[in-house]
Amino acid sequence: MTGGTRVRTGAGGMLTFDPWIHARPGLQAAARRGDWPGVRAALAGADLGELSWSLARVADLPGAEKWLRRAVQADPSDALAGTTLAARETVLAWQARGSGMGDDLSRRRVRALRRLLLRAEDRLGTVLERDPGFVPAWEVSLRTALGLELDADEARRRYDQVASRAPDHYPAQLEYLEHLLPKWGGSWRAAEDFATECAAAAPAGSTGRALLAAVVIERFVEERRPDPVVAAVPALRRAAEGSVLHPSHVPGAWDAVVHSQLAFLFSMAGEHALAAPHFRALGDRPAAAGWLHLHDAERWYLYERGLALGGRAGRPPGRMPWEPRRWGVGAVAAVVVCAVLTLAGVVGMAWGVRTAVAGDLSTGVGVAIVAVGPFGIGVRGLRTAFGTG
Repeated sequence: MTGGTRVRTGAGGMLTFDPWIHARPGLQAAARRGDWPGVRAALAGADLGELSWSLARVADLPGAEKWLRRAVQADPSDALAGTTLAARETVLAWQARGSGMGDDLSRRRVRALRRLLLRAEDRLGTVLERDPGFVPAWEVSLRTALGLELDADEARRRYDQVASRAPDHYPAQLEYLEHLLPKWGGSWRAAEDFATECAAAAPAGSTGRALLAAVVIERFVEERRPDPVVAAVPALRRAAEGSVLHPSHVPGAWDAVVHSQLAFLFSMAGEHALAAPHFRALGDRPAAAGWLHLHDAERWYLYERGLALGGRAGRPPGRMPWEPRRWGVGAVAAVVVCAVLTLAGVVGMAWGVRTAVAGDLSTGVGVAIVAVGPFGIGVRGLRTAFGTG
């Protein structure tokens, strides 16, 4: 997410899920200019967390590969430029892949994914050959390993390369966690065990103590019901108290993600008092984490924040994924109209084809083309009504 949606808060302010607001000052302007020296200057003195967050923003920027290639060509030994370009190529690879899992992907998409990921892998290999301790390159390599379906031992080896140099590097923990999820061949047990491992090794106040929140969100998304969230509330409360709410917590670039995850989960569980401190910390600058899985995410954030902080929440912006659809007279009428349009389109196209086959080609083709319009409108309407569009 490179831009961000803005919604009025009702108090003259604006809510945004724009990730650039958590990046280093001056970075966005330099990146949008294609100014690599300016990007490097903005990142001077950044810690690993800031570097990871900021490089991800640059990698998400459309067209960044053009000026990043020029930066690498100008100085092939620049590990930061090489890693950022590899991160951008990885983003392009996943975009080429599209959505869907396994057999749903066309061979063309799989080839595009692999071609771009292998290019990024080669670039990262060059960076790490020169500087084996460059943590950002190992972090990006976890993402390429996922797309290339490298085995579990190789994924763990890459994570251990990060952990041996930066034991509490939260973004790398998130990257490795992906490998352990059921959707990529792992299991909930493996994901939860890794979250427990990270929490046990992390110092008090570290974001690593809240990795469980990412696991619970993934389970919520897969099961589309609140039960796993409600069951995890005691553990999530301990995670919050041991991480971003701990007195020794040092603010960092990834705080917005952790606060947003916890605010989202406590809200989904109906634990508004537990969500309140996270909403206070976020204000009008949340991360999309968690909320992006709800339709009209920005308004859901404002609604749940209102409930948590005792303000005016108003009406819910819609229904939750697990709630049954409520069909009013207007909704039923709309579905009927869409069904009629779809049926009319099918009949029209069939009649057009029959007419063309019978010898009146121009009339048949014309009727079939005209029938495509109502058919498309009807299908889109039905998909929207039943939540599949």
